[in-house]
Amino acid sequence: MYKNMIGLVFLALMISCPVFASSEAEEPAEQSSEPSEEVVEQSSGPLDTGHGWGLIRILELGNNTGKFVYIVLVERDKTSDITVYSSAIKRICEKEEEFCRIRFWNLEKYLPEKVTLNAEQTRNLLVEYTFNRTAGINETRWACSVNAARQDCFIQ
Repeated sequence: MYKNMIGLVFLALMISCPVFASSEAEEPAEQSSEPSEEVVEQSSGPLDTGHGWGLIRILELGNNTGKFVYIVLVERDKTSDITVYSSAIKRICEKEEEFCRIRFWNLEKYLPEKVTLNAEQTRNLLVEYTFNRTAGINETRWACSVNAARQDCFIQ
């Protein structure tokens, strides 16, 4: 009877405490010897969105690194509007003191599920912003189709 009572108390805690409660069942992670770069969609609230862009998912670099890649979808008619990218960068990275990386696409079918991009995803990448305080990096790389005037655009 004591065991049943403990089980009921534990069940009541799971139901009433939002840390334990979940609207979707989580599937067990697969065991792998390779470093993980799976989707870590933040569910603490709605993902950011702004005029002409929306944060679609957040991917973690490796296991428990605390470093994330933000995947953003830009409206197709806003692809050449550079202010859309700067707005997203400011909003998403404003609280990041050490590391922030954002990748932008304008077609949903190319949005990656993993940090590592395949050839199609790379070809269709519009902009990549990287901030890494430790490495001294703060750069925005543009596809030539978005900003051909930039000397540092990457070919698309």
